[in-house]
Amino acid sequence: MAGIGFSLRKILNHESITRTIAAYTVAGVIGGGPWLISILGIISLSIIIARIPAQQEAITQFQISITYLIAGSLIFSSSAGNSFSRYAADQLFLNRSTYLISNLNGLILIISLGAGIFSFFFVLLFFSQQDIAYRLLIMGSFVVLSNIWAVITLLTAVKDYTIILKAFLLSYSIIVLLAYGLRNYGLDAFMFSFLVGQTVLLLNLLIVLYKEYPTNSIIDFHFLKKNSMYKILIFNGLFFNLGVWVDKFIFWYNDNTSYAVIGPFRASLIYDLPIFIAYLCLLPGMAVFLLLIETNFSDYYLRFNEAIRSGKSLSYIKITGNQVATYAFELIYSIVKIQALVIILMLQFGEKILAFLNISLLYYNLLYVAVIGTSLQIFLLAIIDILYYMDRRWYVFVVSISYFVLNLVFSLISVSLGPFYYGYGFTGSLACVCVLGMYFLNEGFNDLEYKVIMLRG
Repeated sequence: MAGIGFSLRKILNHESITRTIAAYTVAGVIGGGPWLISILGIISLSIIIARIPAQQEAITQFQISITYLIAGSLIFSSSAGNSFSRYAADQLFLNRSTYLISNLNGLILIISLGAGIFSFFFVLLFFSQQDIAYRLLIMGSFVVLSNIWAVITLLTAVKDYTIILKAFLLSYSIIVLLAYGLRNYGLDAFMFSFLVGQTVLLLNLLIVLYKEYPTNSIIDFHFLKKNSMYKILIFNGLFFNLGVWVDKFIFWYNDNTSYAVIGPFRASLIYDLPIFIAYLCLLPGMAVFLLLIETNFSDYYLRFNEAIRSGKSLSYIKITGNQVATYAFELIYSIVKIQALVIILMLQFGEKILAFLNISLLYYNLLYVAVIGTSLQIFLLAIIDILYYMDRRWYVFVVSISYFVLNLVFSLISVSLGPFYYGYGFTGSLACVCVLGMYFLNEGFNDLEYKVIMLRG
């Protein structure tokens, strides 16, 4: 995350309103990582493709297909990406940046083989009624997307975010233009457009990384060695992303809340629209979160670590440690204030927003509950990020698996209780996990000096 902090400080140092807005915009775009990018990608593509004059059934099937592809690939590759991001950070800290690209190529090979085998058997079992072109396009898209989420874990160290944003814009422009040009050829043409656009995106992102980091070898698997792999991070990434998506799958595969679209893919009209709109409401808090944690908070934590490494007095180390703790809670409070304002605005204007989008007002209660839930999700992200700063990987594991299990159980309960309670499982699980996360955060700060000094040995 050092590259992010560097870029944001550079923008903020210009001290103009325009530059400050630019910093917050950059923070909002890159702050969420793969899971937020995936959801925003689904929303943007669904809205744009829906306006193309083509057969409505093909458009709907395309929208649902890419939703499952993005969700499935994110869950599939998130575990590897989470562990590899820590490996990359360690190599940069040790001034061994030449290890990055060769090991990234090794990771891409493993992910491609795994995603290819998984998707092959998946389409063989569940898409026997679809044509061969659709099945091949599903397989290719799954492999490419799985690699994109893994590659993004390294992009936080690249300082020129305009290149990254341009890569995404180019990719989505290609998808839309190709889909429009091939609109008369049905679902396969839309899926082909998606695969081409995502392939261009992956290649562009790889080019950025290859230019940034020279390498001494083409491929390496050093990241798989015992002292290089953080196994707990694999499960952290897996369970967190399962937690993000499990409530959606519950509504998709409940007969009372969903309908069949294509093959095994289903959609829940009553749940999908409010939830995805609610995710747009977390961008203000996400921007504030990333901007504060990767500029001021990282400075405080760096000062604390420098005090320990340089052998400062215990009293000075305690002072710097207290500054870290104080600013961490101030950061969380800032997020709460921003998202509280978003919730109030949604309470005031939610019905008007739904009316403007030609969406039934019956969705309002679920939308409002979902906005509270997505606001809590930023709160949870801030807690997890701070715990990672303190290297409390086991705390994050407990939080992540609790998020998955509680969202699973509470969402099943909310579905069984009826429409009025839809969304309460998602929001309730996040509320419980945030309380647990705050407890771990307090525990972490209570013995911060001991953990850092004594256990580092």
